[in-house]
Amino acid sequence: FTLPTTQLERGWVNSNGLTILDLLNRTYYATVLLDQISSGAADPWGIALAPDGTNAWISLAGAHEIAQLTLPGLHAMIPQDQVARANLSYDLAALYAANVLQRTALPGKGPRGTAVSPDGAQVAVAMYFSGEVVLLDAKGTTAAVAIPIGPQPEADAVRRGESAFYSAERCFQTWLSCATCHPDTRADGLNWDLLNDGMGNPKNAKSMVWATKTPPAMSLGVRG
Repeated sequence: FTLPTTQLERGWVNSNGLTILDLLNRTYYATVLLDQISSGAADPWGIALAPDGTNAWISLAGAHEIAQLTLPGLHAMIPQDQVARANLSYDLAALYAANVLQRTALPGKGPRGTAVSPDGAQVAVAMYFSGEVVLLDAKGTTAAVAIPIGPQPEADAVRRGESAFYSAERCFQTWLSCATCHPDTRADGLNWDLLNDGMGNPKNAKSMVWATKTPPAMSLGVRG
């Protein structure tokens, strides 16, 4: 958010990562990016760990994907040098170069809550917008299965709008959704250098509360 929003490529506006904390010392340790160079992992939402500690499963709510992160490989690739470790937060290829991250498209829309079965054989992902639970074979030998949780009413305009707001499908290379910068339709607390009123005058993204009652406008009254 410290850069002008002149391009979306290579995480220029937004990147999506996993942050690791040192719980013993109560300090920040490292951040690794879940994106690919040409494919954003918009809106990471839920995370679940395999019982044996070998994998973490992360739902990418905006991209409608699940990410499988191999934890022993992750720990092995993180450098001890503090400067090199800090640079991981800018490296879109680090996890892929280390072959520790795999992203898989899911059937349905809006993956959120994620859980792993006690035996570690299956991963369950709640699909918020399509009203399903997707079951995945943790070893990847069989295809994902979507199980409806009940009859779903036909989506009205409000529901369709909510689905679009939380989806990165309409964004170039799925880097972000509307909700990325307007979490829960509120302001995100960051100052963005948006371009429709010139460069060099950053301001916080607007809250979208009551946006249906007002014309489209930026913080300074410039129409968006």
